[in-house]
Amino acid sequence: MIIFTIVSFSLSVEPPAAVKGHDSHPAHLHYIGKQPLVYRSVGQELERAVAEYGTTESIVSCHEQKRYTFRSLIEDVDRIAAGLLKLGLQQGDHVGIWAPNNMHWYLTMFGAARAGLVSVGINPAFQVPEVEYCLKKVKVKALIMPDTFKSQNYYEIIKSICPELTDSVNGCIKSANLPHLKYAIVDTPSILKGALTFNDLLGLSDPAEREAIRRLQNHIMPDSGCNIQFTSGTTGKPKAAVLTHYNFVNNGIHIGNRNQLDSNSRICVQVPLFHVYGVVITVMAAMTHGSTLVLPAAGFSPSDSLHAIVNE
Repeated sequence: MIIFTIVSFSLSVEPPAAVKGHDSHPAHLHYIGKQPLVYRSVGQELERAVAEYGTTESIVSCHEQKRYTFRSLIEDVDRIAAGLLKLGLQQGDHVGIWAPNNMHWYLTMFGAARAGLVSVGINPAFQVPEVEYCLKKVKVKALIMPDTFKSQNYYEIIKSICPELTDSVNGCIKSANLPHLKYAIVDTPSILKGALTFNDLLGLSDPAEREAIRRLQNHIMPDSGCNIQFTSGTTGKPKAAVLTHYNFVNNGIHIGNRNQLDSNSRICVQVPLFHVYGVVITVMAAMTHGSTLVLPAAGFSPSDSLHAIVNE
């Protein structure tokens, strides 16, 4: 068992004269290093991982008692991707993930990427003003969330921002305050008026629609947006920074190389998945190297982490 604390560094390199344009301004420099960057989308990289590490566990959620191998992972990921498209979302639309470290966070991020959608990481501690700002800022079309976490009741918060939620027909919201929000999807066994459940989303598609997701991967450009990260908002309102598939895949590969990850590595996740540290430095580094992520708890818990280290 290997436990990592992972730190990334950014290095700025001046291009050599040979790659400068005739006007002496530096041209675009693709990469300086021994291993070339790859031009693949997240969905294509996941397919590569499945082919190479299929029976290896991709993720273990201790607090939810759920496990996926890479091969079983892509099956549910494509169910989510096909389900989101069946709801009417189109390539480039934004899917908010407002949740702690639960399995549906991990599945939705990959599902959105496989569908050509852009996942939006939203801090699970955000209250009404912050959540409303995020949803409006990037025009989130579908929002994935748990029913509760700690003192948060996510459904009630969304209902306060979007009172039309309870009147939605077939789960489709028509909101004056949030005109772009069409679906609220809650990971819960309960029936919440106006919302779809995460299991509903998993069950929406048929085999032909899931096969269409596999064919779609050749049409998703690695340079297109994959994820939106909100900045901390230190000097004003948080800014929405768009990261590409290309960024996700190559950061994952090179961070994993730097930290010597392989298919025998098991990584106890201590950081929140909504943050770039969690989703790129942790999730993508593990996926690209066939490593196993272990989620000890929905939020940081020293005792649950110790149990996960012993048991996993």
